[in-house]
Amino acid sequence: MAESSKYLFLSKCLACIEVSVNWLNNLKRLCMSVKIKDTNPCK
Repeated sequence: MAESSKYLFLSKCLACIEVSVNWLNNLKRLCMSVKIKDTNPCK
């Protein structure tokens, strides 16, 4: 029982990390598209 719950917790952690990485990549992509303008929040 304890092993399966540990595995479930681990898979939840990995899913969260994946979401965070995707979010950061989207933010980076947004910054690249904003770089053309003068008002770049990513300086």
